[in-house]
Amino acid sequence: MLKADEVRIEVNDWVKKKTDGLVENLIPETGVDDTTRLLIANALCFKGIWSSPFESFRTIDEEFHLLNGSTIQVPFMRSGEDQFISSYDGFKVLKLPYKGSYEDWRRFSMVIFLPHKKDFSLTRRMG
Repeated sequence: MLKADEVRIEVNDWVKKKTDGLVENLIPETGVDDTTRLLIANALCFKGIWSSPFESFRTIDEEFHLLNGSTIQVPFMRSGEDQFISSYDGFKVLKLPYKGSYEDWRRFSMVIFLPHKKDFSLTRRMG
């Protein structure tokens, strides 16, 4: 076994342990080689509660488009709440706020950039 493979396996085992199994394979087999001199990894876990929780009966399976052009069926959560913020050239922005106390000055939200087209042009523009 190459030293790079040993390091990759050791880092992936560490990440898996530290994330309680949520992240199993941070570094793919091609992620490091013998020329790699430094590896920096980080993990962050945020356990937020939606300010307006999703109701399970609204969840339905729909097509999710992959970068390779194929699609897979995945469960999509839906809500009766209005999360729309604004529309721009080629995409719209959605904001899903997390519950917070009134005393807490920090307000967290998940912000989603939803493309109008399924051609990944937004991904390329942001990359």
